[in-house]
Amino acid sequence: MRLTWDDTLRPPPERRPILKRTIDTWGAQAQQDLGRLRVGVVGLGSVGCMVAEALARIGVSDVVLIDADRVEAHNLDRLLYAGIDDVGVHKVELVARHLKRSATAAEFRADARIGWIQERSHYRAALDCDILFAAVDRPLPKDVLNHIAYAHCIPVVFGGIFAARKAGGRLGQAAWSVVVAGPGHRCLRCDGQYTSSDVVMERDGSLDDPSYVRGERRGNQERRNENVFPFSANVASYMVLEMIRYVVREDWWPATTKLHYSFVPNRLATTHERCLPNCSIAGKAATGDSAAYPFIVDPAPRRRRPWSSVSPARLVKWVRRIIG
Repeated sequence: MRLTWDDTLRPPPERRPILKRTIDTWGAQAQQDLGRLRVGVVGLGSVGCMVAEALARIGVSDVVLIDADRVEAHNLDRLLYAGIDDVGVHKVELVARHLKRSATAAEFRADARIGWIQERSHYRAALDCDILFAAVDRPLPKDVLNHIAYAHCIPVVFGGIFAARKAGGRLGQAAWSVVVAGPGHRCLRCDGQYTSSDVVMERDGSLDDPSYVRGERRGNQERRNENVFPFSANVASYMVLEMIRYVVREDWWPATTKLHYSFVPNRLATTHERCLPNCSIAGKAATGDSAAYPFIVDPAPRRRRPWSSVSPARLVKWVRRIIG
């Protein structure tokens, strides 16, 4: 990725004393490039929150946050910023509020969007970004972001975590990967991050069918989503480092498509691979709006939990908020 700016339309950010160590690390020119980027973070779970925090700390001045979920009690052991009083708050609102305190840019903007990337308005907001971070675990948003990366040539940095337990309940294996998707790199589908059938099943609601989910968890442990704060911190760090490499790198720096870390053997592998032959995603490269994404009228949200599964304490909290 190479950046060029019209200084009259997008003036370089002022040099601030609080960014001295950052500027001294990679230079004023690189900081001017970083500071003017419009960066999108899709998915504000444990990984996305830490990515957003890092962006604010290094002087990025304009971020777009896209997520429809609220903070839940089971998020509190790994969700940056979140405390017990934040249960029920939309994640994007929580993150935007805290980023404004962390930001080191002279003028900082956080565009908090409550919704899914597969909704047209949020999709359009993503197209207005210079680079996107994807911290999502569902196949449909992965497919949307894959389309954006190639059709609109907007680099997408994707991070994912896999963890599995042994029969006795102890950790059996954990691994996480960071993939840069875009022309010249392997797309998320060819990398095995999702399949086209997964997308179809999410569209028709099959992925949320309890009987299907139970069967998948018995037969395919890759469906597991166990995670802990240190795992999220590591993958978020790798994701931001990949963005920085693309912005500040010299021509002699090696390019990578994927970083894969395996926790048990403590092994980090790097690869630079292309898409599989006849990949339809790669064939969309630089086609822009002429390669329209096949939106559905009503994006498939995660099905709401039945009221019987909501704790009494949370119900009381919701009622209090409603009645003021």
